[in-house]
Amino acid sequence: MTRERTRSEHDPLDELFAADREEFVSRRADLVRELRGAGRREDAEALAALRKPSLPVFAANRLARRRPQEVAALLRAAQRLVAAHEERKPETLHAAHAELRERVRALVSLAEEASGQALSVALEQRLATTLRQAALDPQAAELLQRGVLQHELEPAGFERLAGLRLPEPARPRASGASGRAGAREREA
Repeated sequence: MTRERTRSEHDPLDELFAADREEFVSRRADLVRELRGAGRREDAEALAALRKPSLPVFAANRLARRRPQEVAALLRAAQRLVAAHEERKPETLHAAHAELRERVRALVSLAEEASGQALSVALEQRLATTLRQAALDPQAAELLQRGVLQHELEPAGFERLAGLRLPEPARPRASGASGRAGAREREA
């Protein structure tokens, strides 16, 4: 939405994403009509452009609304993972990855109950990817925490790690005859 809202004013985006998935389209039309009637054309156009969320996105938003403590724990785990990358300690990094993985797994296991929708294994995997990526992206994390995430997120690949310095791997020690042979080959 384009203008600042006071605390007393309702948030159409929040209201839209609070609706059941089956009611999304009709609720969006009602809210767009209300916004236009209130002279908020830009807000109405922005809301009208939103598409009905996929089932994984709907489930992620419902988890944020119905299980906010668990979603907050996921976001804290992601922050610890980023901090572990900066520390450059392999054991801390391993533990942070494991914690994030467990937080995602726990939320996925709660998704059917929170969303009221059955999720296939493929949908659970898409939900897990979206939760993990949203937790690691500050802007997406804010949307997830509010329960207004709009799109599934894909793994960002190695560019997600740009600027992070990982610990140097331990170099194997050359020992015995094979170590001397390798040294002779390097000298030649």
